[in-house]
Amino acid sequence: DTVPPPPAYRLSGLIEIEMPRTASVKMGVDPKTIVLNHTSGIVRYVVVARGPSAVNATYEGIRCATGEFRIYARQVQ
Repeated sequence: DTVPPPPAYRLSGLIEIEMPRTASVKMGVDPKTIVLNHTSGIVRYVVVARGPSAVNATYEGIRCATGEFRIYARQVQ
């Protein structure tokens, strides 16, 4: 399965990932980056972590049938 390049992502409209109340980092998935490859069964998406002084993003994939998980790319701002 050839991995496509990471899609562009947005900081607005993220689906928030629940974090502990004491966490200073907010995390979310950009719903516009979610893609299902029907052939391989892999779901790919971009997760964005926003902290007080930085924004980090990871391009990730998961094969739900087997529980396999992979990070394809990282971006630090």
